[in-house]
Amino acid sequence: MQTQVNPADLINVALEKLVKARMELPGYSTLDEMASAIRTEVNEDFFAAIVSRMDEVDRARLLGLLRVPAGGRSRFDELKRPAKAPTVSHLREHLARLDRLEALGATATWLQRVPPGKVEHFAGQAKVLDAAEMSKVGVVKRCALLASLLHMAKVRARDELVTMLCKRMGSITKKAKEDLEKIRERHRAESERLIAVLGEALEAAKDAVGFDGESVTIPTNARRQNAVHAECGKAVLE
Repeated sequence: MQTQVNPADLINVALEKLVKARMELPGYSTLDEMASAIRTEVNEDFFAAIVSRMDEVDRARLLGLLRVPAGGRSRFDELKRPAKAPTVSHLREHLARLDRLEALGATATWLQRVPPGKVEHFAGQAKVLDAAEMSKVGVVKRCALLASLLHMAKVRARDELVTMLCKRMGSITKKAKEDLEKIRERHRAESERLIAVLGEALEAAKDAVGFDGESVTIPTNARRQNAVHAECGKAVLE
């Protein structure tokens, strides 16, 4: 039952146990109060366990996230910020942000043996509150909620980094394909121009050596042959 976060799920588990034990079923309000009390007790145990794995520096660092500088915003808001468009500058910013999140503490160590569903639930509780509202929560619960939110922010930031890189590479690949097609078009036009020039050169050579389409006049005299070759070359150059 420690993994359940929804009171309705706790009530269903309790009903299942009661039916299996063939015991009389209490009223819904009684079950609801019992589920709330059990959930509170279990959560408080988790909060205490999480905070017990932190030292004073860790706790001070987490609580410092709630401080709001004059004319600015608290670092608490940074834990909720989504990723930006996958530009190169935004990728660098996101990497720097991930480094800052990692430097805030070893959340994986703090949250050992806490079910992932509970961590997500605690993070969700913290996410809907602002810095002022969080400051009103008890210190132990406050630290535990901040640790959970920080942990989920790290997980989300890593996932977002992979997504940004994939989108960036997709954009680069698409642009490369477009550029390659343009290069092919230019080469195709150049090849066609060279083929046309070659055709003109062959026509000039044909005229120079006396090729009429059916026979070629082959000179027997070496001097005459050299003269034909020179005439052919002149025609090709022209």
